[in-house]
Amino acid sequence: MLTGETDVTLSGNFKIKMSNNGKKFFKFDYDENNLKSNLFYKGKPIINWTARYVPHHQATFHQMQVDGTQPFHYFIVIPGKNNISINFKLFERKIEKAVNKVKEEMSAKYNLSLADIDRIIEKKNSAISKQQEKLIKELTEKYAGKEINEQIRQEIEKTIGEEMANVLISQIEQLTGQAIDSAIENELANAIDDAISNAIQEGVSEATAIAAIEAMILVYALGGSDEDAMDACRSIAGDAC
Repeated sequence: MLTGETDVTLSGNFKIKMSNNGKKFFKFDYDENNLKSNLFYKGKPIINWTARYVPHHQATFHQMQVDGTQPFHYFIVIPGKNNISINFKLFERKIEKAVNKVKEEMSAKYNLSLADIDRIIEKKNSAISKQQEKLIKELTEKYAGKEINEQIRQEIEKTIGEEMANVLISQIEQLTGQAIDSAIENELANAIDDAISNAIQEGVSEATAIAAIEAMILVYALGGSDEDAMDACRSIAGDAC
């Protein structure tokens, strides 16, 4: 902003260009196996960039966040096609609805509250000690195929504690995770279909589309609102935005 030059450009499937001046201040870490990356400025992470490959469409869905949690940009990369930008607020609402639907189905099927399911999902990402893993394996083998009645639950809770019991007494954890992954996968596929269809119908040229998207990204990067971003888009692509 001070020099009028671009020090860092992020694009496509984790492509990055960095000027000599940018290399003094910025660092880009990329985990190719897990499709995760971070852009650092003076040692501080400023953009978290993750992706998910959707085999059905041979496409990669990308999500960028600032400050670790704030949505910044969603876009789709499809070989041989222009990158497709997605309205992140509308998309997040679709994902939230899909996830909530899965939670409600799991709640009814396994007689759990939504709060119980949220705790189970949270525990999916928590660390479990080797001793706890051993106890869980032993108890899983001992009670495999049996109905978890109150007596068995108490024995489990006495052994590994109430919170860990909630993790153990379910293949539910795995089933819930798989179901949510499936719901997200479906939503990604639907979003890709919609975006492709809209782009074709609008008939926007490649150069215009790229310029409009770049203008929106710049507005967001400078802290602008959705309305500001749309104004920037319309100034280039008109009613196609």
